[in-house]
Amino acid sequence: MSKYRPCNLCGGEEIKFLWEKDGYEIVQCQHCHLIWTQTILDDEGFYSKDFFVGKDQLIAGYTDYTQDREILKPELKRRLTRIKESVKGGKGEKGGRLLDVGCALGFFLDEARDDFETYGVEISSFAAEYAQEKLGLQVIQGRFLEVEFEPEFFDCITFWDVIEHLPDPTLNLKKAYNLLKPDGLLVLSTGDIGSFGAKLMGRHWHLLLPPQHIYYFSQETIKKLFEKTGFEIIEIKYWGKVMTLTHFFRRLSFLFPNKPLVYLFKLIASTSLSRMRLELNLFDIMTVFANKKGIIHP
Repeated sequence: MSKYRPCNLCGGEEIKFLWEKDGYEIVQCQHCHLIWTQTILDDEGFYSKDFFVGKDQLIAGYTDYTQDREILKPELKRRLTRIKESVKGGKGEKGGRLLDVGCALGFFLDEARDDFETYGVEISSFAAEYAQEKLGLQVIQGRFLEVEFEPEFFDCITFWDVIEHLPDPTLNLKKAYNLLKPDGLLVLSTGDIGSFGAKLMGRHWHLLLPPQHIYYFSQETIKKLFEKTGFEIIEIKYWGKVMTLTHFFRRLSFLFPNKPLVYLFKLIASTSLSRMRLELNLFDIMTVFANKKGIIHP
C-alpha cells in the first residue's frame, strides 16, 4: 500500500515522489498525472488578516491587498467582459446570479454587481467581513462545501486562483455543477504546471507553494477534472497577473530568501514606488471557461 493518499482526480494509488519543497513532499499520480502536496492544510487561520495585509512580512500572501483595488480593476473588467459574452442576458440588464467562490475582499463581485446579482463565499473571516462591511456585498463566511444554496440557482460560478487551495477539488466542482443552471458557466484560474516556465523551474516554480497550494494542474489534468465533474471546456486563456512592484519583490524574496532581495523589497516598500503597477505574463496561469453540459462521473 502506498504511503501517499489516493489521487483526488482518478483515485489511483500508484504515486510517485517528485520533489521536496520547504519540508513538504510534492507527488504525482502515475495514472492521470495530477500533482499535489502530500500534506493538506485545511486551516482557516492561515487566511488571517496577515495573509491579506502582511505589510513587510516575508510570508505567503499580500503586502496590503486592501489598497490593490484600483490596480486590479483592468484585470477584473477583462474577466467580467469575457463572462458577459458567455452568459445569456449578461449585457444591459442583470444577467442572472453569479457566485464567486473564495471571493477574498470582494473586488470582483463589486465590479460585477451592476451586471449580475452577486454572491460570494470566503473562508477568511477578515476578508468576508471586509466585503460585507466595506463594500456591502452578499458574502458568506465559510467553506464552499458547507454553504447551502438551492440547486441550479446560479448562472455563473467563478473560482479565481482558488482551486489549488482546496483539499478536494473534485467535490467542489461537483457541488458547483449542482448549483449551476443547465448550460451555466464555470470559470476558474489556476497555475499551469505543464507550462514551459513551470517545467523549466521545476521545484523552484513560483507557484509551487506548499502547503498553501495543494494541487497543481496542467491542461491535461484540468481537462480531466472538468470532464469528470460534468463540464465542457469552451476556452483556455493565458492572461497573466497584475500586481504592485512591492508584491513582486515580496514574492521573489519569499521564494529566494537572500539578503539583497530582502533589503530591496523592504526599501521599495518604504517608497512611492511601492504602488507601481506591473502586469506580467509568464504564460503559466490558465483561465478556463466551461459550460455545464455532461454528467458527473463517479
